[in-house]
Amino acid sequence: MTVTVTPLNQTETGDFAAELSGIDLKKPIAGEDGEAVQGALWQYAVIVFHDQHLDDETQFTFSRIFGELEIAGIRPEMKRETDNPHFSDLSNIDGDGHILPADNEKMMFQRGNRLWHTDSSFKPIPAGPSILTGRTLPPLGGDTQFADMRASFD
Repeated sequence: MTVTVTPLNQTETGDFAAELSGIDLKKPIAGEDGEAVQGALWQYAVIVFHDQHLDDETQFTFSRIFGELEIAGIRPEMKRETDNPHFSDLSNIDGDGHILPADNEKMMFQRGNRLWHTDSSFKPIPAGPSILTGRTLPPLGGDTQFADMRASFD
């Protein structure tokens, strides 16, 4: 397969986001495909892969092409129903598939994240990319917004 990089928008400081297609994240990524993915990450602040439908194992394997993964180190109520300590659950769904009430401790914590945050920027060795997967999506809305921290630094 050949990876195609399609810019999604540009900012005053250059390229911000791109969609990568022509790649199946469920298969091992190496060689030219791996170089294309890593190159896109260096050029763009956000890279998007549509219609990949990743499970935990596949997402974990894909994530490792960017280097060693950090342990999530999250609050107990943010822990996922998994043994993998690299994952956090940012959803509003409980373990039984029900929407959590607004006064739930996890939901109150999540409201702070909706205002503004950067992933692990406060750590002595900041994290690399954050890899997000939408597993259960609402029929409308639910968009994640991104800001180019490279531009804010400039």
